[in-house]
Amino acid sequence: MKKVMLMLSVLAVAIVASSFVLAPAKAVNGAKSKLTASTSIPADVYKVFEKSCIACHSDGGNGMAAGMVNFPKWDTYNAKKQAKKSAAVCKAITKGSMPPGSYKTSHPEAIPNAQDIKLVTDWATSLKIKK
Repeated sequence: MKKVMLMLSVLAVAIVASSFVLAPAKAVNGAKSKLTASTSIPADVYKVFEKSCIACHSDGGNGMAAGMVNFPKWDTYNAKKQAKKSAAVCKAITKGSMPPGSYKTSHPEAIPNAQDIKLVTDWATSLKIKK
C-alpha cells in the first residue's frame, strides 16, 4: 500500500511539473494565431518574438510583461507608442536582459541569436519617430 501511495505521489508531482514546462508553449501557440492574423510586425521579426517573447508578452502570458508590451495588441498602439515600445524591446534584447535569465535556463531554444537581434534592432530603428 505504501508503494502505491508513493507511486501516485510521484506521478502527481510529475504531472504538475510538466504543466509548468508546457504552459509557455500553449501561450505561444495561442498568441501566434492572434498575432499573425492582424499585425503590422513583419513576419521575420514576428518569428523572433514568437520564439523568444510572446509566451510572456501576450494575453494570457505574464501579467507584468504583457503590461510592458503586448504583441497581440501591437496594432492598437499609435505610431509614437510603437516607436517607444520597439526601442525598449531593442534595448532589452540587445543587452540580453530579455528573455530573462530564468526563462533562458528553462527554455534555451528561446535565446535570440545574433541574426534574431539584428532583425529586431533593424525593425525597431525603422519605427523611430523623427523629431
